[in-house]
Amino acid sequence: MKNNYTSIFINGFRGTGKSTIGPLIAKKLQWDYIDMDEMIFKRTQKNIYEITKNGTDWQEFRKAEHEVLKELSTRENIVVTIGGGAAVNDSRENETARTFGEINTTLLKQKNNALLILLFADEEVISGRIKAHELAIFDKPAIRPILNEKYAKDVQVILTKYANDPETQKEILIEHIVHDSLQVYKKRKLLYTAFTNHHINTGKLSLEESVNAILKLVKGEK
Repeated sequence: MKNNYTSIFINGFRGTGKSTIGPLIAKKLQWDYIDMDEMIFKRTQKNIYEITKNGTDWQEFRKAEHEVLKELSTRENIVVTIGGGAAVNDSRENETARTFGEINTTLLKQKNNALLILLFADEEVISGRIKAHELAIFDKPAIRPILNEKYAKDVQVILTKYANDPETQKEILIEHIVHDSLQVYKKRKLLYTAFTNHHINTGKLSLEESVNAILKLVKGEK
């Protein structure tokens, strides 16, 4: 039985492979590929550190993220990788007092003909991928900001002690990014699993196997 999906939204925590798998799925289906984070940065003309004030204030980013998701929910023939916190964050919308995570999850689940996919992996796999990715970037202090606002403020204080030693700053920052990521991931796990019944373990499957597993879901195959 073939499903009439007209869009795919891929969710998952940082390090689960969204930005690698998403474009491959779009290419196979000959659909447009959209990375929500990239779309936000183009719209705001700010990088994620500027928007979140080095991870210390996520409210502006969450508002922009919600507006982009609302727009994308009206489009068809697209594969979208949504930010790791889009459907599970606890930043609250002023008008309703609901979290943007709750609002975004409801929005996606109400979208007709949308296939919602969750990518996940064990904590050890995620930790290794995050660290390797951050170390591979030589021209920036880090790629991913800290997610916990209070923790991010504490880390910024620590980094000021090494203002004249960028290498040490980066080592410290990566250590705290990994620690913060794992703590947040543990808190978000249940919310992630409730997002959809379609879960793909990218820590156990190869890249090709992960892509094929999603394509089978699109085709309605078991």
